[in-house]
Amino acid sequence: MNHILKKRKKNMKKLQLSLLLIFIASVTYSQKKVYQDDKLEVHQSVQKVADKKNDVFYEYYVLTIKNTSNKEVKFTPIIEYKNNKGKELTTKNRDETHLLTLAPGEEIEGHIKDKRILTLFKQFNVGNSGRRASETQNTIVTLTIKY
Repeated sequence: MNHILKKRKKNMKKLQLSLLLIFIASVTYSQKKVYQDDKLEVHQSVQKVADKKNDVFYEYYVLTIKNTSNKEVKFTPIIEYKNNKGKELTTKNRDETHLLTLAPGEEIEGHIKDKRILTLFKQFNVGNSGRRASETQNTIVTLTIKY
């Protein structure tokens, strides 16, 4: 009888862990379309970073851009955003802002290490210490594509 209860508890833990992972994956990788014209389609998602060693946990916006035309497209994405203090900012003046080129059907996704032009810091999350590294938060207001 004790063996059956242990097995049920173990199965219940596996089920709970599976459901939690599915929930995290759906929250982390859910995308919404934020821009579309006759050349490009842009989706936005939020990804999380967990640096447990340094107790830094944060989220950032990631843009995924696909060339939906049958021609090569050259463009620069510009994100207008607002911080939690109400200050309006832009990525237009970033050092890494530059012209991107996509072939027909090609897709590019932002990454904080090598494709920062397609990312934007969102917010710090509560770390292991129970505190946030900073209260800074950013919200995307608009996305402009400059051809």
